[in-house]
This record gives sequence, structure tokens and C-alpha cells, in this order.
Amino acid sequence: RESDDSLAWAECNNKHLQEQLEEQKQTFAKTKDDNVRNVEVEVAHKLERARATNERCSDILAKHLNAMEDKAAEEAAALQDLLEQVTAITVECESLQRDKAQW
Repeated sequence: RESDDSLAWAECNNKHLQEQLEEQKQTFAKTKDDNVRNVEVEVAHKLERARATNERCSDILAKHLNAMEDKAAEEAAALQDLLEQVTAITVECESLQRDKAQW
């Protein structure tokens, strides 16, 4: 009779421990799933912020590049004007030297 009681008690405890173990497994699985979802959301937010920052930087760089290209075009035009003036002055100087040589 005592062994039957001990066996019944052991079986009851075993069942209780199995239930607790299953409960813990489910709790840990849910916690893990929640943690994974939280990390995924956090990573998605960080990625979106990084994309937004990258886009802003790209816009700023594009504007800066356009400004530099515009300035380079203006300077090239100014240089061309100066070259034309130098050419005109050179032609005039040559003409004056010829006139001087004739006198």
C-alpha cells in the first residue's frame, strides 16, 4: 500500500513537473518570438532611418555637385572670354609691331 501511494505521488509529481516544463517551454518560445519580432522591428526602423539619412545626404551632395558644375561652367566661360581678349590683344600687338617696324 505504501509503495502504491509512493508511486501515485511520484506519478503526480512527474506529471506536474512535465506540465511545468511544457509551460516553461511555451513561455520561453513566446518570449523568444516576441524578442525576435522586437529586434526585427528595431532593425527595420534603423534601416529606414539609415535610408532616410542616405537619401538626405545624396540630395545634399547632388545639390553641391550641381552648384560646383555651374560654377565650373561660369569659370570656363570667363576663361574663354579672357582667352579671346588675350588673342585680340596679341593680334593688336603684332599689328602695332609691324606698324612700328615700317616707320
